[in-house]
Amino acid sequence: MGGDEAPKARRRNDPASRARAAELGLDSVDRLPGWFLGRIGRHLAGHGHRMLGWDDLLEGDLPAGATLLSWRGMSGAVVAARRGHDVISCPGNYAYLDYRQSDLDTEPIPQSVVLTSTAPTPSSPCPRSFLPRKPAM
Repeated sequence: MGGDEAPKARRRNDPASRARAAELGLDSVDRLPGWFLGRIGRHLAGHGHRMLGWDDLLEGDLPAGATLLSWRGMSGAVVAARRGHDVISCPGNYAYLDYRQSDLDTEPIPQSVVLTSTAPTPSSPCPRSFLPRKPAM
């Protein structure tokens, strides 16, 4: 699940979206995706499944039991893990195989940055800020 492709301005300027948010008692139309994803998460859980979603879901209320795919860096992974969610780290600047591998004109349609097979990768999928701290002696 995700939603970063859905323009927030459309929702904010849409009378039907504003009316639906008010009907649901939401303080903003920006809370509509979280409300919707919560419904989907409960539906999936009721059928023995779990939601898997991109880290833009953290902009709302990530449904209980959801697993987060952290693609915009490691900060989303840390936030989700601290909230008790399972996390799959897949930072786009290291892990996206559809990015172009060079600046050559022969590359397919350019997708974001150049990511070569020799590009440096993080030494650990778990950021240092999340690792348990050793007790002071």
